[in-house]
Amino acid sequence: MAENPDAATNDVVAAMKKQRITVGANYVSTIRSKLKGEGKKKAAKKKIAPKKQAATDQISLSALKEAKRLAAKLGGIDQAKEAISALAQLTD
Repeated sequence: MAENPDAATNDVVAAMKKQRITVGANYVSTIRSKLKGEGKKKAAKKKIAPKKQAATDQISLSALKEAKRLAAKLGGIDQAKEAISALAQLTD
């Protein structure tokens, strides 16, 4: 194959047979493809980040604005937390 790289696979098998070397056509094809592939590197696959799932406990912007107004009415976030805690005890 080195002397005549364009030789057909069957011709290579016949030439090897004349030199008393037994090889199959599949073997010659495999070697030929490996020789052609020398020096080539496969391109690395891009890693794709998994999609982030939307949180199921998201609060809308309008609800957050309402909570801010409520906290301001009650005198701050700590007072709003206490009011919500008391509300939770009433609904349980």
